[in-house]
Amino acid sequence: MITYTQPFKRKCIICGKSESVTLIDCCNIWFCDKPPKYSLFGLFHSKSCLENHQQQTICSYHYHQNHEIIDWKKCPECINDFTSDQYTQFSTNFFDPLHA
Repeated sequence: MITYTQPFKRKCIICGKSESVTLIDCCNIWFCDKPPKYSLFGLFHSKSCLENHQQQTICSYHYHQNHEIIDWKKCPECINDFTSDQYTQFSTNFFDPLHA
């Protein structure tokens, strides 16, 4: 994982921030790793986009489980590890925008 704390030309795919972004290993996408300022009823709550991606996507789950199949969308283990509702939620939510 590569982290930059100074402004950088890369931007978070979710919120567009360009400072303190991390290139995540599971999908090779840039995410901010600083929690946003608190906003009442905000989408992000107190987590960074990186934390949300790591905790709420099958992309990250698949990577950390070290499944043999490279593409999580074709992985039978990922499909069997979740109920159909969970699989749908974690594979199409806002925190995995390129895979939805």
